[in-house]
Amino acid sequence: MAKGKFNWKSIFFQETEDETQQSGSVEERNNAPESKITFPTNTVINNDATVPTAVLSSVIDMYEKGFDSLNQDGYDFYEFFKAVMATDPNNPQSYVMAYTMATSMDKSITKSALLTSGEYYLAEISKVYRNYDNEGKAMKTRLIGEQKKEKESLQAEIKAIQNQILELQQKLDEKTKLSLNFDADKSAEVHDVEQKMIANDLAKDRIIQKISLVISGINNTI
Repeated sequence: MAKGKFNWKSIFFQETEDETQQSGSVEERNNAPESKITFPTNTVINNDATVPTAVLSSVIDMYEKGFDSLNQDGYDFYEFFKAVMATDPNNPQSYVMAYTMATSMDKSITKSALLTSGEYYLAEISKVYRNYDNEGKAMKTRLIGEQKKEKESLQAEIKAIQNQILELQQKLDEKTKLSLNFDADKSAEVHDVEQKMIANDLAKDRIIQKISLVISGINNTI
């Protein structure tokens, strides 16, 4: 029995709340009369790509649900697959038993028909894989581009700050040099003023002495 239009959600983008609710409702209706097919629970996930187990498991679960949604009307590869997986897919007798059961229910079922419908499922899954692969590559390229721009902007800011620090360091060196020579430079100015003040005292004394001498001469001689 078919389970509705094929609709796998994106691996790379989160669903909106409405989409999630709607998808959940459809899936609930579709799965109500029929048990969900799953891959063998004893299957060992070969994670050679060092992908986190949780990520890999979620994507595998998405493919399983997608495979469920592809189920066509009547008995075909999907039902045969379900029967084999319910026993032991590594045991040749599982295929013989499943085929015997299928042909006993529907005489039109043939090996060729099962293989043809099996190829259909493979082709549909391959289409979805290519779509998600292209989507992932596009997102990766976009993210790398955005990160490159962000890094270049950050490096430019760092360079600007370094230039500001260099300018401040130059100013600091100049001010430090002025500070070191400050006492010597300024003490010369103070010394010059002090000499002029002493000279002012001496000049005043001399002129007063001369004036006083003349005043005394006037008093004594005239």
